[in-house]
Amino acid sequence: MPRSGRSDARAVLRAWNASTVVRIGLLLALWGLLFTLALPHARPTAYELKVGEPSPVTLVAPYTVEDPEETQRARQRAEAGVEPVFRRDDRITANQIEVLERVFAEAKALASSNLPASGRIERLKAAVPYELADEVYTAMARLSPQTVEVARAITVNTVEQILLEGVTDQATGVKAAREKVDEQLVRSDLGRSVRTVVRALVLASVVPNVFYDEAETEKRRALARSLVKPVTIEQGTVLVEKGALVTPEGYRKAKLLGLVETTPSPWPMLGLAGLAAMLVAILWATLASTGKPSRRDNRTLLMLVLIAAVQMIALKAVALWGLRTYPYHGFVAPAALGASLIAALVGKRVALAGAMLFATLAALLYNESFELPLDFRYALVALAGSVAGVYSIGRITQRHHFLLTGFTVSGVASAAAAVVVLLTARHGAAFPWPELLMAMGFAFAGGWLSTVLTVGLLPFFENAFGVLSSVRLVMLSNPNHPLLRKLLIETPGTYHHSMVVANLAEAAAEAIGANGLLARVGAYYHDIGKTKRPQYFIENQYGAENPHDRLSPYLSKRIILAHPYDGAAMLKAHKIPKPIRDIAEQHHGTTLLKYFYHKAKQQHPDSEVREEDFRYPGPKAQTKEAAIVGICDCVEAAVRSMKRPTPSQLDHLVRRIVKERLDDGQFHECDLTLRELEVISRTIVEALIGMFHSRIEYPADVRRDESSAAAR
Repeated sequence: MPRSGRSDARAVLRAWNASTVVRIGLLLALWGLLFTLALPHARPTAYELKVGEPSPVTLVAPYTVEDPEETQRARQRAEAGVEPVFRRDDRITANQIEVLERVFAEAKALASSNLPASGRIERLKAAVPYELADEVYTAMARLSPQTVEVARAITVNTVEQILLEGVTDQATGVKAAREKVDEQLVRSDLGRSVRTVVRALVLASVVPNVFYDEAETEKRRALARSLVKPVTIEQGTVLVEKGALVTPEGYRKAKLLGLVETTPSPWPMLGLAGLAAMLVAILWATLASTGKPSRRDNRTLLMLVLIAAVQMIALKAVALWGLRTYPYHGFVAPAALGASLIAALVGKRVALAGAMLFATLAALLYNESFELPLDFRYALVALAGSVAGVYSIGRITQRHHFLLTGFTVSGVASAAAAVVVLLTARHGAAFPWPELLMAMGFAFAGGWLSTVLTVGLLPFFENAFGVLSSVRLVMLSNPNHPLLRKLLIETPGTYHHSMVVANLAEAAAEAIGANGLLARVGAYYHDIGKTKRPQYFIENQYGAENPHDRLSPYLSKRIILAHPYDGAAMLKAHKIPKPIRDIAEQHHGTTLLKYFYHKAKQQHPDSEVREEDFRYPGPKAQTKEAAIVGICDCVEAAVRSMKRPTPSQLDHLVRRIVKERLDDGQFHECDLTLRELEVISRTIVEALIGMFHSRIEYPADVRRDESSAAAR
C-alpha cells in the first residue's frame, strides 16, 4: 500500500478509535446484552389469587417497595395535625394608638380652654372617629387637664395590651376589652366620668388585628407531608400464608408487587436496568482510570465488550443447561474466564471490575430463592475464582504454568463453595457431606473449565486486536528465540546495545504507567534489522575500518535508513506481534541523520542538499512505548561515546535529546505529555547512573552524537 494510503487508513482507524459515538455504542451494547440475558431471571413469578379463597403458596415480598396507599394515608394524617397559622398586623395597633393620642390631645386642649361645655362637646365629637354615647362626650368635656392625662394613660395602655395579645374577631375583642377595662378600673380610684370615658374609648378602639394566613398554613402542611417517609412493604415480608384465606389487604400488596398479575411489574425491570448500567459504568470508569489512554481507545473497549459477551453467554448457557435439577449447579460455570482474559489482555484493575460484573450476573442467573433477586452463594464462588484467576494469570511465564493457574482457580473456587455450603447449612442437621462434595466438585470443574477456555481464547484475542498479553511477551523475551539468537551471534554489539536500551525503556515506561514489559521486549527486537548489514553499524565494528568512510553520504544514509524497515519485515516474517513490529519501525520516527546530512553538505557545498533526503521515512511513534524506546536508543548510543561522565552531564545529555525530539515533532502522534517526558528523562538518568560504565569518547560532541546515530 502506498504511504499515503497507509496514512489515510491509520487516520481512519485513529478517528474510529477516538470516536465518542462509537464508545457510547459499545457501552450501550454491553448494557443491552447484560440486561437481556438477566431479564428472565429478575422478574418475580405471578400467581393466581382470589380474595376470600385459600392461597396455594406462601407469598413473600421479593423486594422492598413503597406502599402508595399507606403512604398517602400517613401524609393526610400529618397534614391534618397542622394547626392553622394566624398573623397579627401591628400596623392596626399603631394606628389605633395614634387615634387615641389625637383624641386625648384634643380633650386636654379643650379642658384648658374657655369654651362653653356645648362647644367642647361639639369639638370632641369632631375629633373622635367613633360613634359614642352623648354621655361619654359630656363626661369627657368636664374632665380637667390632669384627669384627661390619667384617662389617656389608662386607655392607651389597655388598648395596647389587648391588641398586642391579638384580636381574631370583633366579638372576642370586645369581650376581652371589657374584661381588661373592668380589671384596670377596679384597681383604680377614678371617678365615674373617667370610668365612662375610658370604657367607651377602649371598647371602640379594640378591633381585630389577627388574620388567618392561608399561604403559611399550606406551606406548613406541605412540609408536614414531605417529612412523612414513604411507607414500604419490606423485602421478606410475608404477604399471604399458604392455605390461609387471601385478605383484601394481602391481595392488594401482592398485586402491588406484581405477584398476581399476568403482566410482570416494570419495577424489577427498571431495577435490573439500573444494576446493569451501574456495573457497566464501574467497568468503564475502571478502564478509563488506568494509566493507558483508555478514554480514547475504542479498540480496547471493543475487546473488553467481546470478552464480557463471551463470559456472559457462557454463564447463560450453564443456566439453561439441564444441570439445574442439581443443587449448586451454577458452580460449574466458567465464571473466572472473563476476568482471567481481561487480566491478561488489559490489566488487573479492570479485571477486578469485570469480576464484580460477572459475579453479579451469576448471582442473578443461578438464583433459586424467591425472597432475594441475587443469590450470594454463586456471587461469592464466582468472585473468588475470578480474583484467583486475575492474580495467577500474571505469574505465567511458560505454557505449562497454566496448570498451576488451573489448580489455583479451581482450589480457590472449591474452598469458596465449601464456605457457602457450611454457611447455609441448617442448624441441628448432620454434617452436609453430600452437598459439600457436590458443590466443591462443581466448583473445581468450573475452575478448570475457565482455565481451559482462557488458554484457548487468549491467542484469538491477541491476534484479532493486536494485543500482547504478558504471557506472550515473556515468551518472546526468551533469549533462545531464533531472532534473539541471531542478533546475539551475528551482531553481539547490537545485542548488548538492545539489552541496555531494554533496561532503560522498561524503567521509563513503568514510571509513567505505560507497558514496561512491552517496552522491554520491543527494545530487544528494535534493531533486528541491523543483522542484515551488521558491519555498517559502529557497535559491531570492534575497531575495524568503518565502511562508511569509503562510501558517499547518500549511499550510507540509504543503508542506515533501511534498518528499521528491514527489521519490521523480518519480524513480520517470523510472525512477531504487530506492537513489537511497530516499535522496530517507529523508534526513529522521522528523525534526521545529522552526521551524513552535514557530511553531504561539506562534500557538495555548491549543490542543494535536502534535509528530507536524510530523514527516516517514519511513521512517527504512535505509542508511548515506541517513543520511549526511540529516546532510550538515542541516549544509549550517545552515552556509549562519553568518557567518565558526571551525573550532571548525563542529565544534560538526556534532556537535550528529549528536547530535540520534542522540537522536531517526534511525539506529536503519541500521547506523551510534557509531565511524562520529564518523568521519563529523570528515570533514564537515574538508571544510567546505576548501570553506567566508561564509553569511548568521540573528538567533538556534535560529531560524537551524530556519528553514533549514523551508525544506527
